[in-house]
Amino acid sequence: MIAIARDVVRKFRTVARKCLAGRPLGPAPPVVCRVRAGTLMLWTRIDSVGLRFAAPTDQRDAVLVVPMAAFAAIEGPGTDVVTLSCDRKLQGTATWSDRGVPQTHLFTALMPGKQHAIPDLPVGMSPVTPEFLIALHECGKTAARDSGRFVLNHVQIRGKAGQVIATDAKQALVLGGFAFPFERDILVPAIPAFGCRELAEEAEIRVGHSATELIVACGPWSVWLPVNAEGRYPDVASILPKPGTGTAARLDDSIAAELLRLLPALPGAKDEGQPVTIDLEADLVVRGSDEATGLVREHALPASVAGPGKSTAVDRSVLVRALALGCRTIRIHPVMNSVIFEGPNRTLVVAALDAASIVPRPDSARRPPANPTAVPPALPPILERSVPVKSPETNGTSANGKHEPPPLTEDGLDPLAEAEALRLAVAEVGTRLGRLIAALRSSRKEKKVLANVWAGLKQLNLGGGAQ
Repeated sequence: MIAIARDVVRKFRTVARKCLAGRPLGPAPPVVCRVRAGTLMLWTRIDSVGLRFAAPTDQRDAVLVVPMAAFAAIEGPGTDVVTLSCDRKLQGTATWSDRGVPQTHLFTALMPGKQHAIPDLPVGMSPVTPEFLIALHECGKTAARDSGRFVLNHVQIRGKAGQVIATDAKQALVLGGFAFPFERDILVPAIPAFGCRELAEEAEIRVGHSATELIVACGPWSVWLPVNAEGRYPDVASILPKPGTGTAARLDDSIAAELLRLLPALPGAKDEGQPVTIDLEADLVVRGSDEATGLVREHALPASVAGPGKSTAVDRSVLVRALALGCRTIRIHPVMNSVIFEGPNRTLVVAALDAASIVPRPDSARRPPANPTAVPPALPPILERSVPVKSPETNGTSANGKHEPPPLTEDGLDPLAEAEALRLAVAEVGTRLGRLIAALRSSRKEKKVLANVWAGLKQLNLGGGAQ
């Protein structure tokens, strides 16, 4: 017989679901419940990732292997206790009280075996800062969902460099400043568990390793990540720019907060790629345009800009994420078509959108020419009708009773005929403009697709080598 608080059962299931990247395949794994030497332990292995919970208890030693479905039936809020028991025929019973009403759930337990042994934490677990959980979570969000030539659905942990790295071939995130108890570089699965509140609430974070696993302990919780010894990973460090290269803008925290406030209101938030233009000149200017309406809006923010003026376009969600990560430097690389966001021990590199996504200044088309004597652009030629236009009737009549045509100007011009010809010319110009805009939009979408592919395969230079 083993007693467990229902909220512990609920938290365990919550974290267990996050230990799997992607959709679950096959039946849910069982949960090993064990009491030994005054410690209650819960253990399960989801796919290849292990999860353990340990807490002190005064219960007698016991072991039960319970289906995960039983945990789903008995979990709940609060500190109410559920009691698990099992007879010799492995017929299990869970009993608890829900708001004073007795509850019972029957289940079939599993026979404990060697495969259900709960591992002990390695000797010499080393403390790390809580930012390590943030690094694992953010890099897990950056990693690809599937693997190919490189195992981009993994996170790289560089022991000697003290860095956590992830990329999906379109962006790369490097978070550093950590001290690990190992020097080698390892690859572990990218899972969302480290963003769970249950782990993030813990202040004591420790790291250990074995020959085949990396163990991350957060208070009573520990996550066992298998090390991928065969997978290849791109040399992400090779794409990082050298310090001082390109054009960079440095923001203070207040300007970053103001930029975060302004970005959602910029036009184009519903367009493909959510493009936002970044101009780095004397100040930082962000600009957005709505494809459907043509509305353009921009905001200029004070920033310390170093380097020649540059413009680029990125997905605004990337800019929001970079600012939220604490990056306060925006750098446009002079050669690679990429944008680099930098902060203390953190770098986010993303492929810029294609040049067609860059929105020019809204007043550029209305700005007067610098040379007052410059010849204005020629108007489109006026189209003439092949059949002469019939002169409209007037109120005046001739001596024979027929209406007189309107008088000609001094140079022999028929005003009404010219007005009719001009109307037709304007209509023709409008038709041609409509066809041109449709062609440009179609070409722009094709360029966006090609640019994304090009950015992933070349601009991030991910084929530089494997770690």
